Amino acid sequence: MIERLVLTMPKYDPEHVCVNGDTRMTDSDWVTVKLPKELAAEIDRVRKRQNLGYTSRAELVKEAVRSYLVELKKN
Repeated sequence: MIERLVLTMPKYDPEHVCVNGDTRMTDSDWVTVKLPKELAAEIDRVRKRQNLGYTSRAELVKEAVRSYLVELKKN
């Protein structure tokens, strides 16, 4: 059985880009995403090794998802 790590991310709204610390967001503005622990560990390794400036795993994941969605829209 694969253990999972739970990350909480804001609901995606293409018209509104969430900014960390946005006090207008309520608990109902967030959804939970599960990642295998191995993937979470790899994210942590890359974040720390590359010194990308992300203060948390969740911050890196949110930015990666946003970037991926932008790329999908281009196609």
